[in-house]
Amino acid sequence: MKCSLKKRFARVASNFGISFLTPLIGINLGNAVFQDHTIFIITILQAFLAASIYTGLAVSKEVRDWSESK
Repeated sequence: MKCSLKKRFARVASNFGISFLTPLIGINLGNAVFQDHTIFIITILQAFLAASIYTGLAVSKEVRDWSESK
């Protein structure tokens, strides 16, 4: 199945969004439950790091799929 460049980019962007928001919400919820007063910017950095790793995996999968379709 062929996918356009727009669809591949949309999948990678949506993976980044999901993988950024999930830990951001989870960390903030954990901070509220355990009454941890971590600076919000640290929470954003942690979520960005997790999203970057997950997005790297998604990009690798897209490149693999692209190379198999050639």
